[in-house]
Amino acid sequence: MIRNIFVALLFFFGPAMLMLVLRSLLFLIRYQLGRRRHRGAEGPVIIDVTPVDEKKSPSRFFWVVALLLGVVSAMLALYFLSHDSGEEIRRVYVPAHVNEQGEVVPGHWEPAP
Repeated sequence: MIRNIFVALLFFFGPAMLMLVLRSLLFLIRYQLGRRRHRGAEGPVIIDVTPVDEKKSPSRFFWVVALLLGVVSAMLALYFLSHDSGEEIRRVYVPAHVNEQGEVVPGHWEPAP
């Protein structure tokens, strides 16, 4: 019994562990090869001191689209909230049962008395 559990766990987790080890080895080999290739290519360190405008405002197109979406969604919400679908019909759920003739009647909704 315990042996079967261990065998099942081995065959369940074994391939995943093997693929993880192979993937890690592949990444390690690629990293080492890339490091060797770029070791000689390093030149002088250049520090970029170009001023960057940190406070950049969104475009007018963004403001127009955002405002339009907001107004349209607010109007739709008001429209659907203010219009009732008419008089609500109160209903009651009748569960499935067997009638007098012995037939199964599925559950359904009926108007409340």
